[in-house]
Amino acid sequence: MNEKVSVVVPIYNIENEVGICIESICNQSYTNLEIILVDDGSTDSSGAICDKYAEQDHRIQVVHQSNQGLVGARKSGIARATGDYIVNVDGDDWIERNMVEALLSSIMKYSADIVQCNYICEGKQSYTYRWNESIIKLDENICHDIFEAMLQNKDIFSAFIWNKMYKTNVFRQAYLDVPDEMSYGEDYCAFLGYIRPDITIASVDQVLYHYRIRSESVSHAKNGIERILKQNRLTDHMYHMLCQKNHGLDMNLLENWVLRQIITRIRSDISDQIIHISYYKIKDIHVLKGKKVVVYGAGKVGRDYINQLSEFEQIIISGWIDKNYEKYTYDFRNVLPVEQIIHMEYDDVIIAVWDDEQRAKICGELSERFGIEQNKIMQPKPERII
Repeated sequence: MNEKVSVVVPIYNIENEVGICIESICNQSYTNLEIILVDDGSTDSSGAICDKYAEQDHRIQVVHQSNQGLVGARKSGIARATGDYIVNVDGDDWIERNMVEALLSSIMKYSADIVQCNYICEGKQSYTYRWNESIIKLDENICHDIFEAMLQNKDIFSAFIWNKMYKTNVFRQAYLDVPDEMSYGEDYCAFLGYIRPDITIASVDQVLYHYRIRSESVSHAKNGIERILKQNRLTDHMYHMLCQKNHGLDMNLLENWVLRQIITRIRSDISDQIIHISYYKIKDIHVLKGKKVVVYGAGKVGRDYINQLSEFEQIIISGWIDKNYEKYTYDFRNVLPVEQIIHMEYDDVIIAVWDDEQRAKICGELSERFGIEQNKIMQPKPERII
């Protein structure tokens, strides 16, 4: 492989993190890189740090511009990219040494247009998002499924810009069409532009990207109204794009998505830390008081259940299990293989899965494989909070 890969990095006032980011890119095992650092009017030493690294590595070019916001900064870098493929890295994040090589190998192997990797969010509650290795050739029906999953916070293919490699000609136009004022939700706008029926997407089952969760100060809460207005602009843009694509989506899903985003934004504005927002609740949780329980399922429903159960001192969580336990990494509790249930003491097993058929299947497996009595298996339909 000798294809040229452009790496675009928007940078604004992150002097404490930007060096780690740049070094992780410069030290990639794949070396045919064009590294474009866009200093978006930083008022700290971020720009000077970029210039220092450019003196040491001829592959780096630094763009200094007046502050134009995240979208304007990324557009500046993308417009200058001359590589066959493009990778976006946020300036306060960092990447594994083999990220570019692994993604490029996958693109070449599957003749894909876009490939994503697993990533870890690092903060007070660190967690890892994983996808199995896969290749999907998009058509109208699959595009519908992907957009619908996005609106329901599911994970067929992530909307994030930064855990992917793209063919430059596929990504450039999609991103240059993103409105400059869309500083919040740019990922979704670009996502709606490049997910189309003639595209092939792939996933690499490796954790290669490290996303830093940066806490927002309480002093920023006064900007809450402005942030909600930004959310409304994003919503309007997404609504019109989804209508134009005409994939037969239920617009009620978009309205529910908007509500979840606004509530998440408000809560983060009034808190000095990133907090977990639950979307699913356990029906009749009060009946579990005084009991020991095992939770089966470590996805979004399972994570919400664990958070709710943890709020009750009268409920003891004996274990958290999942058939694909290795896909889930949380810093607040370990997810164990299903087989470990034989070593746990419990009164009830709660199946934390959204799909009705899947819950019934798991119930049958627990009975057949481990002899668990049916009256000890709870499989209520999760209730959406918002």
